[in-house]
Order: sequence, then C-alpha cells, then structure tokens
Amino acid sequence: MSSLSMSAPSQRGPTFCVARMPGIHRANQRSVGRAPLGSMSTAPFPEPGSTDDLRGLLLDYLDYYRAIITDKLDGLGPDQLVSTNVPSGWTPAGLVNHLVHAERRWLVWGFLAEPVDDPWRDMAPSGGWVTLETRYDELERALLDAGRRTRAIVEEHDLTETAGVGGRFPDHESAPQLQWILLHLDIAREVLDGHGGAVTDP
Repeated sequence: MSSLSMSAPSQRGPTFCVARMPGIHRANQRSVGRAPLGSMSTAPFPEPGSTDDLRGLLLDYLDYYRAIITDKLDGLGPDQLVSTNVPSGWTPAGLVNHLVHAERRWLVWGFLAEPVDDPWRDMAPSGGWVTLETRYDELERALLDAGRRTRAIVEEHDLTETAGVGGRFPDHESAPQLQWILLHLDIAREVLDGHGGAVTDP
C-alpha cells in the first residue's frame, strides 16, 4: 500500500494505513523540520515506516510542514509577505494566518468544542484569505504557538476519541474522531506545500 486514505467523518473513524503520504517525492524529503517544536535545529522527514507511534507520526508530519512554510517565508520582506503572484490571490501572510486558524477551527472549536471568537476570521468576505500586515517573526510565532496548542491537545486524548458536540460539530453524527482531524490537517498541509492548491474543506 502506498498512500494514506481517509473516510468521511464518522464515529467509526478513518480507514488508513501508515505509509508514504501521497504526492511526496524524495526530492521534498529534505531536513527542514524542527525538533523539538520551536527550536532552530533541523529534523529529517518523518518516514512512515520508522515508528509504530501513529500519534507521534501525525504530529511530526504537522511539525514538518509548518517548518517548510516558515522556511519558505524566511527572508521575505514586508511587501513580499502581503503580495501575491498567483491567480488565486493568496499571499504568504494570508497563508500562515489561514493555517493558524484552521488548526484552531479543527482542534479547539472542533475537537474540544470550546467557544472560539470568530472562528472564520481568516476568510475574506469576498473569498480567499485575509492578509495581515505583519512581520515574518510574528507570523512564525503564531504558527509555532498554534503547533504547541495542537500537540498539547493531541497528547492528552486518544486518537479514537470523538470530537465534542456544541462547537464546530452540532451533533454526534457529524463529529469525527481525533485521528481523522489529524489526517485531514496533514493532507491539507501537503497539498498546500507540494502542489500549491487550495484547501476546499477548511
């Protein structure tokens, strides 16, 4: 088996295998991740066959792709962070803002069902992502802070635990398991990095 697949959200959880993420090529498996989260040391791509710890592997994937994002943004000036060169109109600062809010939506508002002020505030009324005029170090800090919160949540709960009701999910039928949420976030990160595509299910 050579891909990692997901079922729709359900209390049964996802159908998946621990294997290479789809679309990732050897050329992309460079040492850009940070370990531990927030340090400036680099870590290699988290090889799927290297561990039986699924929780740690999924968290390592998220850390790895956060590091790729910050690596690509490092060195961009203020004007470059808020400028776009693609037809969809997204900017580097808008991308980071979206990723931070996506983790908050799925894990704080979604899985924990905690109240979140304006959970969709990264989404522009006219479509696309809101761009914040801020410095690179502030964007990096926001992304790493979101990663720390995500890791803390995941380490305190079983992967098969179902999301709470009353936040993002109105009932038990629509609430996915934690492992489904993590798989969704991992694949979304890969799509954004490897193919420049948009996430259709934020």
